Amino acid sequence: MNFNPLQSIAIFCRRRPWLSATVFGFILLTFVPVWPYTPKCGPFPGKDIDLDGPMSVDYHTSLKTHFGRYGVYYWDIGGVILLRLFPFMDGDELTPQSIGIFTANNDAAWALASKHYIGTYVRQELNGRIYQVPGYIEALRNPKTGKFDSGSCKFMVPVVTGKPVNPPQIVK
Repeated sequence: MNFNPLQSIAIFCRRRPWLSATVFGFILLTFVPVWPYTPKCGPFPGKDIDLDGPMSVDYHTSLKTHFGRYGVYYWDIGGVILLRLFPFMDGDELTPQSIGIFTANNDAAWALASKHYIGTYVRQELNGRIYQVPGYIEALRNPKTGKFDSGSCKFMVPVVTGKPVNPPQIVK
């Protein structure tokens, strides 16, 4: 008696096409990253705002490094970061995927907003150079405390996009 598993699967798929498509779709969405990642800003998960638009190269590199640190599985295809749809597959033993994504998003921004960001801060060089915070990000610091308002999108937008929110006006 010869048992051919591929033939058995083909017979099953022909007899039950809807069930086969459902199982295939569930397996695809579980194991293959298909959801495009959008950076967010806000005080905590659930109350955040999507930051649509292109990410800067520095933020993109820092974000991927921090995703690796928190066990978030992703694919980077053509500059678009794709994540898995179902969160139960990702995250390390202590951090689920949703908290890992939120923390990686914030850590990547904080790393780029620190006074003198050296690539080894995240155990990897950032595009092969030492990164220094641009003046338009430094201008967002509170002059008394020297800290950023991390829950504010005024801080996250320039870090994520790599451009100032409102270009400074030159007054003559």
